[in-house]
Amino acid sequence: MRGFLESSAAPYVGMVMATTAQVGLIIISKRAMASGMTNYTFVAYSNALAALILLPLSLLVHRSPNRPPLSLLLVCGFFSLGVLGCLAQLTGYTGINYTSAEFASAMLNLIPGFTFILAVIVRMEKVACRSLSFLAKATGTVVSIAGAFVVTLYRGPQIVTLQSSSKLHYEYMAIPQLSWVLGGLFLTVDCVVSSGFIIVQASILKNYPAELIIVFFYCFFAAILSTVKGPLFVAMFHPLSIVIAAVLGTIFLGDVLYLGSLVGSIIIVIGFYSVMWGKAKEVEVIENNLTKL
Repeated sequence: MRGFLESSAAPYVGMVMATTAQVGLIIISKRAMASGMTNYTFVAYSNALAALILLPLSLLVHRSPNRPPLSLLLVCGFFSLGVLGCLAQLTGYTGINYTSAEFASAMLNLIPGFTFILAVIVRMEKVACRSLSFLAKATGTVVSIAGAFVVTLYRGPQIVTLQSSSKLHYEYMAIPQLSWVLGGLFLTVDCVVSSGFIIVQASILKNYPAELIIVFFYCFFAAILSTVKGPLFVAMFHPLSIVIAAVLGTIFLGDVLYLGSLVGSIIIVIGFYSVMWGKAKEVEVIENNLTKL
C-alpha cells in the first residue's frame, strides 16, 4: 500500500477518485433535491458533516507545536471563505436543480477563466499583452465563456438517453428553456464566486499554510494531491467531470444528453485547456529564468 502511494500512478488515480467524488456530490444533490430536500438543508448538512470529519483530521495533522498561530485577520479571512463557499454552494445547487448534472459539470470548467479575470483585477496576474502565455489564458477565457453561452442558450436535439420517449417528452416539457437559462445563470454565479474563493484562499494559504483547517471536505483529496503534482495537475482533471457526470447522470438520474450541451461543453473544454496551457507556459518561463540565475 505504501509503495503504491509513493508511486507515480498514485496522483493520477487519486485525482480520478477526487473528480468522481465531486461529480458524485452533484448527482447526490440532484437526487436529494428531486426528493424534496431544499438546497439550504443540503448545504447545511453537508458542511456539518465536513466539519465533523475535518476537525479531528486537522488536529491530528497540524499538531499544536507545528500549528501556525491564529490572528484576528486570519479569522476574518476564514469567515470570508465561509461566506463565499456557502454562496457558491447555494447558487450551484440551485443551478443543478434547474438543469442537469452534466450541464453543471460543464459549467464548472469556467472557474479557471473567471479566476484569471479576477487575478488580473486584483493584480495577482500581470497584464502582458505580448506574452504568449497571457494571450493563451485570455483567449481561453473568452472561448470558455462562449461555450457557456452555447450550453445555456442552445439545448438542441437529444443525443443519448436510457429512458422511454414518452417519459423523455414529459421531462423535456417539465424543464423549459427558461429554467435551463436560469440554471445556467445560477451556475455562472457559482463559478464567479468560486473563483473569488480561490483568490482569497490563495492569499490566506501564503500566511497560514494549514490546508486542512481551511479546505472544504469535497476538496480534501484535491488539496492534498496539489502539493504532490501542483495545482495545474489538479485543474487538468476538471473536464473529466463532464464525461463522468454525463455517464452517471444518464444511468442514475435518467438525464438526457442534448446536442447543445455536447457542443458547448467541447468549446468550454477547448477554452479551459487553452487557459491551462498558458499557465503552464508561464510556469515554464519562470523556471527557465530562475535556472539562468
